[in-house]
Amino acid sequence: MAANRPPAVTGFVHRSADLAAVQRIMGKGNGAQERTGSPPPQKPKFARIFGRPVGTCVPASCTVFKPAHAIGPQASHFDMKLPETLRQYGMAVLARNPEIVHAWSAEPDYCNLSIPASHADGFDIRVSAETDAITLSWGNWHTRFEPTAGNDTLVEVVFGLVRDMLSSDMRIRELRAGDTPYRGFLEAYDGTRWSTEQTMGLIFWNYLARRSVRTYSNSILPRRMSTASIGDPS
Repeated sequence: MAANRPPAVTGFVHRSADLAAVQRIMGKGNGAQERTGSPPPQKPKFARIFGRPVGTCVPASCTVFKPAHAIGPQASHFDMKLPETLRQYGMAVLARNPEIVHAWSAEPDYCNLSIPASHADGFDIRVSAETDAITLSWGNWHTRFEPTAGNDTLVEVVFGLVRDMLSSDMRIRELRAGDTPYRGFLEAYDGTRWSTEQTMGLIFWNYLARRSVRTYSNSILPRRMSTASIGDPS
């Protein structure tokens, strides 16, 4: 009898373990930032994978766009504003993955995608695009990206990250003082160990309150980063 296989997940750019080890698309944490404020603009060097074997990438200095027919709508994104690029790409990807519950809201120069947590120990994901940047919210925290390599590149990279945040390959580890989270770590599991992709935190919090740690992880989609290795992401 054939072994049960996880449902096919299509449309997302793959983030290889080799690429992740060298050039994490989210960069490293830049110290504590206020949770309610905007972190300093981040300009990561986006390395790309376009139909190549996993582990190979286009040099970060190259600006390469995925053909429009490969991502759904039969229209070029070169002249589109960032919110519209996000909406068209996202609608095409999510249409192929109906198990992902989501909601859209949009205005002329703004677009927002919300994906609720899959269970009580999961975390909400929100992708918000303005004309000059995308803000990716993960639970109580957020990261801001600017399209330094082009709108298409930024949208594909962000959705590749969202895809892994929808599986148990990624988690939020949150430090709390009393009932208040004061620092959050977005972590990825490669089959052997957890590594931190991003750190956000409050500058001021109750240093005298009782400390605790909570972790949050979604299970909407199957793992893809850690399936090649043996290990238990716990």
